[in-house]
Amino acid sequence: MFARSRPSRYLPSALRRTVQALVVVGLLSLLAVPSSASAVDLPWSPGSSSGAFNSLTSVSNPDWMSQVPDSVGLGRMSIPGTHDTLAIHSGIAPWYWETQENHGDSADTLTAQLNAGIREIDIRVRVVNNGTAFAVHHTNVYEHANFDDVLTKAGAFLAAHPGETIILKLAGECGYGSGIGYCTDDPSSTTGADRARIFRSYLARYPGLFWAPSVAGTGTAATPALGQVRGHIVLASFGNGVDGYGLTGLDTGNIPWTECNLDTRWSEIQTRLQQVAGDTTDVVDSTGLSASCPPFGATYADIANGYGGGQGMNPHLLDYLGTHDGHSGVIEMDWPGGRLIATIIERNVLSRNQLWKNTRNPDGSWQQFSAVPGAEGRGPFTSLGPPITSLHDQAIAGLPDNTARMVAVGTAGQTWTAAQNATGTVGDWQALDTPANRTPVNVAVTGMRDGSTQIAAVMPDHGLYLETRRADGTVTGFQRVPGQSPGTDWSAVGVALAGMPDGSTQVLSVNHADGLLYLVVRRPGGTFGDWSEVPGIAGERGFQAHDLAITAMQDGSSQLVALGPENWVYHQIRSASGAYTGFARMNGYSGASTFTATSVSIAGMYDAGSAQVVAVGIDGRVYHNGRFPNGTWTGWAPPAGPFGSAGITADPVSITALPNNQSIVLATVYKP
Repeated sequence: MFARSRPSRYLPSALRRTVQALVVVGLLSLLAVPSSASAVDLPWSPGSSSGAFNSLTSVSNPDWMSQVPDSVGLGRMSIPGTHDTLAIHSGIAPWYWETQENHGDSADTLTAQLNAGIREIDIRVRVVNNGTAFAVHHTNVYEHANFDDVLTKAGAFLAAHPGETIILKLAGECGYGSGIGYCTDDPSSTTGADRARIFRSYLARYPGLFWAPSVAGTGTAATPALGQVRGHIVLASFGNGVDGYGLTGLDTGNIPWTECNLDTRWSEIQTRLQQVAGDTTDVVDSTGLSASCPPFGATYADIANGYGGGQGMNPHLLDYLGTHDGHSGVIEMDWPGGRLIATIIERNVLSRNQLWKNTRNPDGSWQQFSAVPGAEGRGPFTSLGPPITSLHDQAIAGLPDNTARMVAVGTAGQTWTAAQNATGTVGDWQALDTPANRTPVNVAVTGMRDGSTQIAAVMPDHGLYLETRRADGTVTGFQRVPGQSPGTDWSAVGVALAGMPDGSTQVLSVNHADGLLYLVVRRPGGTFGDWSEVPGIAGERGFQAHDLAITAMQDGSSQLVALGPENWVYHQIRSASGAYTGFARMNGYSGASTFTATSVSIAGMYDAGSAQVVAVGIDGRVYHNGRFPNGTWTGWAPPAGPFGSAGITADPVSITALPNNQSIVLATVYKP
């Protein structure tokens, strides 16, 4: 027997390749022997992982297709898939033959892939048992799974998640060519007609599992819409001499299988992805990232992750998807990472200006971003998007009973409000009667200790209006906020609100006349004090702000954040007595001295004085920062995006706190 070792994990790259070559050269004769099982099965896995590579189960997306409308055709979707889906075992040189993480035999690995979000699978079979069954193979290596295992596990998954579908590419693996890895069917005289006959026996044993038009056997089927195939397997193709099955026009591209130069291969894949994005037909397009050049060249893992200092296809694709729009079709991957899977998935669901929300738990962990249901039964809620001023067209406020209230401007210009209950469920949206039924350019909301909320709106004529929504749902109607002099009205560019512990409200606003930041206190009885100029940097007079936010603290103080003239994020404190610290520049991400942003928001927590800030960075992603009571900060970090992707691209972003010390982030997804 051979020693159980993991050469790629423990040896330098050059030495590993020497060892690989020696092992392969010494055992070529064994590999060339036709076999139904591995001659030797060494445990092996890549020695590294990342968001793009070898981290399959870092995400859980068993129901992502349920968020895609029924009418969307499979040919218009972006679908993560795996190449040689069950190639988890191998022979003498496992680094050359294994393509996927091993999560168990008997197709348990398939279940792990499906739970992570994989929806296209590539199953290669050998005819066994004297022409009566399929065993899953990769070359001459038996993968410790049979076709019954595949159908049983796929059927169980679809029964538990009926909103999903699975696209299956099926092919015979044996009886073609000769040499290394060559295998033969049982019997060796097996034909395409024999494979079709065996396949029909499986159809009889698993009635209703497949979408019928794809397995009729009399011709290929037109590409279905997702609603037609939920809960079923769609047979995309049946290769190697089997006709009359699958989908019409399935396009797999034409990237050379043995092109192992990373730069050349990525250039070809990028061209293919652009072709797929521009395809307006209903054809299911697929792109394979895989390549392998045995016995001495790059391996599946090398191509996926990179080698020799070059970037592999998986990280290349993750970077590419972050900067290019359009559907990507089916992408077949080796050793896929969780964030790469998630980034492919979110292209089906995220659209420009949808509202998404996430909850941060008291221990600092995050729940998962989810779409906010839309008004009047539509979903998700879609807003007009950031106004020219880049101020908020949505806002959220926590209430004493751990519920929250959202305010957002919809696509038709109507302003809406909805409540989230203590379990996180969003109720029905209700339309707000804004002044003259016009569309606000900026909205804000704050929760009060008596369970009421106050909603502010800046109108296109720069009028600032305020409405109180009582705990019983009745409203005062929007009323104009008075200006600096008796008998005048305040003229605003932007507004933010903070409901204070004593029942007053602090109104923070950018004045239209001079562009400076001012604050006024609305007393519990509804009367207003005098507007006062908010001190600038280090207490200097005046601060020009591009975005603004304010939050109440439990000791009666408030904390302010704003984007200054250069769009850097600044923070300051207003004490309970009204004294200011002056704005101080917040440090940037990953050691930078400044944080440049397009949107900012702050929430004071229900503890001894901590606060949390969210902002949209110059890369378009949402970042979070926490301030401890002693004034130190946790530092900026992006929460994971929908489905576990690297982050969420949004503008604007809002945050609020709940008494249970959860915080809720509301983000308006931005896609070019």
